[in-house]
Amino acid sequence: MIKWSEDLRIGIKDIDDQHQWLFDCLARLQESATNGTADSAVQIAFDELRDYVNIHFFMEEGLMRSQRYPELAAHLLEHEQISRGLEELSHQTDLTEAFGNTVMLLSDWLVNHIGSSDRGFASYLKKSVKDPI
Repeated sequence: MIKWSEDLRIGIKDIDDQHQWLFDCLARLQESATNGTADSAVQIAFDELRDYVNIHFFMEEGLMRSQRYPELAAHLLEHEQISRGLEELSHQTDLTEAFGNTVMLLSDWLVNHIGSSDRGFASYLKKSVKDPI
């Protein structure tokens, strides 16, 4: 299981805080699924994670729009792919399998997306705005 580390910070406080919370939420999902927690608790943890991912995307995309980020379309596509993947996983009936697939999907995405796409936005923001957020 991957964990939040300080080297994943991109320098935009609100986004960094949300990314860290996503890692924490993923860890809660893992704990619920591996500790023999009732399926309903695992489902609640999954729903919380999925909902928060979408809230995070909404906020991040709004910030990108407000700053006229030139790579917005590509970033939106990445967000859409993750949202679609999570939605598909939410319909799996085997929670253990859904959990494993969710961890794989989000672990890869969080590290790669933060490390490249989000870091690219942070760099753009620092260069183009006098008072970065």
